[in-house]
Amino acid sequence: MNVHPIFVHFPIALLTIYALLELIQFKKVTSWNPWFYIKASFVVFGAIGTYAALFTGGTDRRSVPRWRGGEARRDPLDVGGGDQHHL
Repeated sequence: MNVHPIFVHFPIALLTIYALLELIQFKKVTSWNPWFYIKASFVVFGAIGTYAALFTGGTDRRSVPRWRGGEARRDPLDVGGGDQHHL
């Protein structure tokens, strides 16, 4: 089951909301005590979600067959040298 697309969008949304909250510079809002904790929770959950997306992407990448139509597909994450067949 491909769960990677589910995990990809949440960190992007959380970190985008955090960036927008950082742009808010109203004295009434920024002096509110829980404001720091609200912004921090977006960053923390965004970072955790980023690692979840990275992990699920790695497992999905390994589940894709490397051979199709008799030709080897180049792995975009493989940066090694040598005799690689590039399409």
